[in-house]
Amino acid sequence: MKLVITGTPCTGKTTLAKELSTETGWPAVDLNALVKKEGLHFGKQGNEYVADLEKLRKRVLRLLAGKRNWIVEGHLACEFALPAEVVVVLRVNPPLLFERMKKRKYALNKIKDNLFCEILDYCLLEAESRYDNTPVIQADNSKPVSAKELLSRTKMRKSDRVDWSHMLHDKKLAFLLKERL
Repeated sequence: MKLVITGTPCTGKTTLAKELSTETGWPAVDLNALVKKEGLHFGKQGNEYVADLEKLRKRVLRLLAGKRNWIVEGHLACEFALPAEVVVVLRVNPPLLFERMKKRKYALNKIKDNLFCEILDYCLLEAESRYDNTPVIQADNSKPVSAKELLSRTKMRKSDRVDWSHMLHDKKLAFLLKERL
């Protein structure tokens, strides 16, 4: 299986990709690590690397060439298409996502941007638009999904119904999103 796992930061992509790789023996490519390791970026904006998406895509295609099974994971995977059989967009309930980002000590602006993207389905919509003929499924990882369960769901193309849009008015998140609306 050729599998892409994407989603907002802190949704559990790396953890699941590592578990899947261990269970299946399939190689896993961590896009963020590749950007840093191989200098596939334009430099930094604040503390963040600005990935060169075209170079990244070409490098990933070279790494995967000739491989029958693989996993590519990263939030950037929704920004360009790869020859995947299925794309999984991991989703997490925004208040929980907020707590995960705080724990990682993300800057407030980064938290705001990422919560806004999660609530408005950014990764899902981008994946659906870029992976034209590839099934795109959502997996709510608010209560962590096991690698075995995710693999089963990808084979069946079973998608969760996720809609966080009502959270634009959530009192816990309102102060984060107020200036964005």
